[in-house]
Amino acid sequence: MAIKIFSTSHLSILPSQAVSLIRLNIFKRLKPEFCEYWTTADDFNGDPGSIRIIETRTKSRLLRFSVRFFWLWKIKPEIILFTGEPMEILFLLFHPRKSKLVLHLNGPVPYHLKDYPYRNSSFDLLWRSVVFFIKRADCILTISQYAADSLKPFKLSAKIDVIYNGVDLKQFYPGKRDKLYFKKKFGLDDSKRIFSFIGALILRKRPQVFVELAKRFPEIQFVLVGRNNPETDLSTEISQTKNVFWVKEMSRDDVAILLASCDLFIFPSLFEGFGMVVAEAMASGCPVIASSGSGPEELLTNECGIIVQTKDSREQELKMFESLIKKSLADPEKLKKMSLAARKQAVAKFGWDDLAVKWRQRLEKYV
Repeated sequence: MAIKIFSTSHLSILPSQAVSLIRLNIFKRLKPEFCEYWTTADDFNGDPGSIRIIETRTKSRLLRFSVRFFWLWKIKPEIILFTGEPMEILFLLFHPRKSKLVLHLNGPVPYHLKDYPYRNSSFDLLWRSVVFFIKRADCILTISQYAADSLKPFKLSAKIDVIYNGVDLKQFYPGKRDKLYFKKKFGLDDSKRIFSFIGALILRKRPQVFVELAKRFPEIQFVLVGRNNPETDLSTEISQTKNVFWVKEMSRDDVAILLASCDLFIFPSLFEGFGMVVAEAMASGCPVIASSGSGPEELLTNECGIIVQTKDSREQELKMFESLIKKSLADPEKLKKMSLAARKQAVAKFGWDDLAVKWRQRLEKYV
């Protein structure tokens, strides 16, 4: 008999919604004979696999919440899958007694709020909610060992498992390299090197480091992909840096072409649970240089990436980035080997089919 799994969160098809992207790719691969994954969802094409849509016919989060609560008790699932959002607390407090509570954790959890330097009111509320969940969950499924290790100070009784996020290896691959395409569409010089950064332009991801590095390498084209954000507001600085090409929105197909066409992907983000775009860069055969002490550090081997040790001094850290980039550019043969190794690592670690098998094994264990 199929395992019934109930999701307390909406299944979105937007690529920026990391948890939804994981769930969609996993549960459409799992057979309906094995499990039924019940959720509200955006419309999506293709075989739904084990996904069962709870119809709401509304865009209101509150109404969707009410409908999901009704279906929770109608289904009485073996597993309830949480993300830790504040609105999910009612599902935790009033759930069928026999349902296993599984928290799907998409990032690290600081033990004290003061340990997180990029706080705001939204983060404070989310942190309190997630801490409430981790202390009551039967099982916790995280996306990296870094995220799992952040839970150690809490001394939890819950079983903690790690399964990486995945990448569409058919969409992100080195064969998509096409600098001429970017010359025509975005005005880049196809004879020059390209470095890129893709992500939310928020303080934690430190896009300002990318822009500062562009000033130190004027001969290289720095492509920054992400919408402007009041937290950082780089618009003035970017306008004064001639070799930064700022693309506020880019399709997934263009992102795949960009990553395959890049010589280096720069990711100075901190407190990163996994770094989906790092895995996508690796799958595209693009070497990655990333800051230490975060999820991407465990994804990158010495053969396929470069880790920069985080420093208290911004200038010290920038000099380390600068030095390691110069060292890489001076050895084109090593960069080529890193590109091949990055793709090999991505195929070995981030294929959705293999990850679906791991999810199945964990779900069987949870019931």
